[in-house]
Amino acid sequence: MKIQKLIISTLFIIFVLSAKAQNPDFDLQKLKDYSSYQLENGFTIINLQTDDTSLVSLRLYTDIPQIAPKQYRAFTEIEHIVRKSNYLNLPRNWDTEKLNKFNIILQKDAYGYFLTCPIKNLDTAVFLLSGFLKEPLLKASQLKKIKQSDKLFHDSLNQSIDYKIENITKKIIYGENSPENLRAKEEDINALLISKYENYFSLFYRPNNSYLIFAGNVPEQRRIMYAQKYFGALKKKEVPQFNYKLNEIKEGKIAFFDSLPNNNYEISMIFPFSLHPFTFDYEKSELLSLLIQKILKQKLIVENHQINEIHAGFQNDKISGNYRLDLKLTQNNPAKVIDVIHQTIEELKRGEYPKEYLEKSKQELIESFKSQGNDTRALTALIIKTETNNLSPGYYANFISEIKNTGKQGIQSLAKKYLYYQASVLTLKAKWYPSLNDILELSKNYRIELYDINGTIKKVIPKGFNGFDVLNNFVKASGGKNEIKKIKDLSLYIKGKYHMNNEDFFILGEIKHKSSNMYYQNFSLVRPKKDTLLLNILKYNQSLGTDSTMQGKKILNGTALELLKYKSALIPEMYYADWNFKPEILRADTLKGNYVWMVRFTNPAKQTITDYYDVDKGIRYKRIVEDNNYFKKRIIIYKDYRKIENTPLLYPFYQEIKAKNSLMQFVIEKVDTKKIDKNLFDIN
Repeated sequence: MKIQKLIISTLFIIFVLSAKAQNPDFDLQKLKDYSSYQLENGFTIINLQTDDTSLVSLRLYTDIPQIAPKQYRAFTEIEHIVRKSNYLNLPRNWDTEKLNKFNIILQKDAYGYFLTCPIKNLDTAVFLLSGFLKEPLLKASQLKKIKQSDKLFHDSLNQSIDYKIENITKKIIYGENSPENLRAKEEDINALLISKYENYFSLFYRPNNSYLIFAGNVPEQRRIMYAQKYFGALKKKEVPQFNYKLNEIKEGKIAFFDSLPNNNYEISMIFPFSLHPFTFDYEKSELLSLLIQKILKQKLIVENHQINEIHAGFQNDKISGNYRLDLKLTQNNPAKVIDVIHQTIEELKRGEYPKEYLEKSKQELIESFKSQGNDTRALTALIIKTETNNLSPGYYANFISEIKNTGKQGIQSLAKKYLYYQASVLTLKAKWYPSLNDILELSKNYRIELYDINGTIKKVIPKGFNGFDVLNNFVKASGGKNEIKKIKDLSLYIKGKYHMNNEDFFILGEIKHKSSNMYYQNFSLVRPKKDTLLLNILKYNQSLGTDSTMQGKKILNGTALELLKYKSALIPEMYYADWNFKPEILRADTLKGNYVWMVRFTNPAKQTITDYYDVDKGIRYKRIVEDNNYFKKRIIIYKDYRKIENTPLLYPFYQEIKAKNSLMQFVIEKVDTKKIDKNLFDIN
């Protein structure tokens, strides 16, 4: 059994399950002609005319809310369980013997109490039904059993990962305070007393939300007389309603769960829509659903074997609704499957699909409708659905002809109305890290949120995720942009080894950063037992730069000055966007057991930089720089990240630079945050 069938609390409109046909030749077209009349207290009488002069059928239905205000919520949940139960308690002074005496056959279903009897006993039958609206009939022993079974049911659900994921999904789609998410607390249901049930009953069972259907050859005056006689004295009173504002979904979102509760990769794609007023015609839209499933089965099962199961359908609660596709994947490839769904929806909107798929869908839907039967019990249930859902009286009478006449244009209209995938919500049950490249692909159209099963968001991949998002995570991991900007002066003292052409050297150096991106670098080469040579001194004062070596000093310009500017910031990545760096995420990968984003940047200095950033920690492990400088290509390795004392800055204390025939290894020996003299950056 699919878990959502157990947990959906909205009214999932379904075809009526018929009883054994009592009048198999009844003309469905007569549904067009049923009429209604209201007593002064709002009680609605409906007449479904038949030619039968011996038997009459009656149905009594009260339309209680799917969910009630908080103080009535527990009893409302119990009441909906009672309606689906097999408890059939009779009003006082009634028993089975009395029913038999008057030849009354009484039944109960989700659409109320239904009975048949000889027309001569109509007065007695209406009197019997009035008892169900005048006093509560639930017994204390029954309430106790219902509470126990409800507790066991929800205890078993609460242990299910699927159930927890479903609840999180509902909150995303409908908001925290929608009917979808406001189930009564267990302690509130446990505290229910049969003595309090009478108050609940008197508030929610009112004449103005109740219907009595007469199906037979009964004159109008007689119907009204009996209804007035037994229901007219009931007092009209507005039924407490729960009002809420729909949670508007403005852009697509994916709720990702790093879990395979059923040992399958699963996608649930949900298209929310609002119903103000209620205009949703489920059965006609189900034609669209059947068509989608046929097309997707052909594409994803027959042709590509990407899924092994698909279920779909519309569901609603008269205020909000959704269309939902549930798919089980054969492998971890959600991006490809979702792309096929998108393509299929666009094809439906353009009317581009095999005509035979639509004809087969029509045939299946019509046969399903016919199989429900057209006996009086089924037809009166259809009338209840028509009345409570504000459908036109001829809706079900015209159903078969409407389906037959639905062409590509009708499907296009329904698809445009309900299948707006740009604002759909998806849940993915998959493995997070192996799915990273799919996540990159999906982030083009969706915001992706990684949830734990308690509903906490652990990570967010924003819609349009790109290299700058990766850089933002790196800057945040390095201490945060605002905090880093507070560091006014920083001196780093470095030593290292330089291996080149089979010869080893030592390097000593210092790097100084002053706020507003002023930069100083001084490196020397130590040849053991020989001498110390100046490698270079670099200076940058926000606009001008110099490079001093043993050959002399030169003023930098063009590309050389641009490259020096890139070094000037304490964390240069903070300014990549301002400096017109162009990012491109190449892929997700692994590097020495760590999951990384591979990001390529190009800059105005004609460098190509490929970085490897930890997916979770945000720090950088590796960089490949390619340009027209001496070494052409360098590989830089970053290790030993530490917090610099008295600052929030996290910095790699070890760097390794590999180039052709050379290897440099640097270690930060000392850090100083004392004020640096501005004169050090003077360019004469």
